Amino acid sequence: MDNNFNVLVAVKTLALLDQRKARLYPDQKTFYVWPREDRVVVILDPSMIDIGKVNQDFAHRLSTMLRGRLVVRTNSRGLFLQVGLDIPLALAALTSKPLDLSAQPTPYSMPIGSTLSGNDLWVGLMEGDSFLMAGSRGMGKTGLIHGCIQALLHGGKVEVYGFDGKRGVEFSRYIGDPMFRMVHKLGETLAVLKTIAASRRRKLLASGQPNILLYNDLHPDDPMLPIALIVDEAALTNDEEKAGLVEMVERERDTGFYPVLATNRPEASALLVKTNLVTRICFPVPSWNASNMVLGVNGAEALPKEQGRGLIVFKARVTEFQSFRVTYPDPSEETVRMMLERDQIEATIIEPTENKVSEVSEVQRLAEQIRGQWTPELSGSAVARLLGLSQYGGSYKARIDKVVAYLTSTLYSTPPKEAEMPDLGAVGA
Repeated sequence: MDNNFNVLVAVKTLALLDQRKARLYPDQKTFYVWPREDRVVVILDPSMIDIGKVNQDFAHRLSTMLRGRLVVRTNSRGLFLQVGLDIPLALAALTSKPLDLSAQPTPYSMPIGSTLSGNDLWVGLMEGDSFLMAGSRGMGKTGLIHGCIQALLHGGKVEVYGFDGKRGVEFSRYIGDPMFRMVHKLGETLAVLKTIAASRRRKLLASGQPNILLYNDLHPDDPMLPIALIVDEAALTNDEEKAGLVEMVERERDTGFYPVLATNRPEASALLVKTNLVTRICFPVPSWNASNMVLGVNGAEALPKEQGRGLIVFKARVTEFQSFRVTYPDPSEETVRMMLERDQIEATIIEPTENKVSEVSEVQRLAEQIRGQWTPELSGSAVARLLGLSQYGGSYKARIDKVVAYLTSTLYSTPPKEAEMPDLGAVGA
């Protein structure tokens, strides 16, 4: 018997007891480690612990912390944890497999990966309810997200809204699929989805049904399709967008909205992490604090630093998995052209200038470009169309307001010189 292993079992057991605040008297002995020929027995003193906290999930978490060794909780004559000496062979066989969409159990199932039991794990969108995915950069989060998008589009029963936080670099490849909606401005899309949710709620009230699942059972010919909002780089969203996401998680399940939020930096998105996201997935992270923030338990910090290896908390159980290998489709030529044109427009309209004079010059150039078509009665949306923009709002709004202010100030006079131009800095703020 390796005495180092006995010490490891003791240290991990003590850490888990303290994490769950299961020790009633922390300054007294709580358990003993008894090495046997084929196992190590942890003998817990029932008078020193909160027995309800040392449950089957406790045994499962201890197993994960001990690299998959079998841990069995017994309480026939006291409370014992039987810890096996050998790591199950299945752990060594936990390798990445290619994603096979033909194996999708239902149109709503999303692929997580293969597990230590040798089975493939798929989680239904509605069953998982709301998702948080996190992990260190390069550990497999983005691949899992792509697999989920591909599966939902393959199923053809879910509308997928995708915001990748990278100006469309990741998710634009799915443009053209009738069930996919590319999100460029998250705040504006959240406002649109809020309007859709309000309309759906009115339909539910009129039908007497509490949610879209029951509504769809009674209206199979006119269903309200579930909507998956997939947001990568969620930590980079602004406070208003985070608040909109939190509201969706807390209020819009019944109207058919299922958020999937992902981040490389859980500590930077505490508002989202603290939200009641039902299904939690974590790839390797550098500390137990990060693991606990994402999953509610330790463990992800001890995962092998292998791309695609992760833990999922689903139905109150923690399961280790190896995600599937996903092939990314190439975006179409039309999509590439459209994204490049969009970037060019945004660079012209949105990007900050080096000084106030150059900003005013740009406003003047844009204003003179549309002066012949502009009238004071035109709405902001109409001005946006004249400038070649798809909508009036978000990042475009301030610049469009400045253009309108300049046109209004010069309506009955010749355009002033740059030095005489009005201060437009506060317009549309």
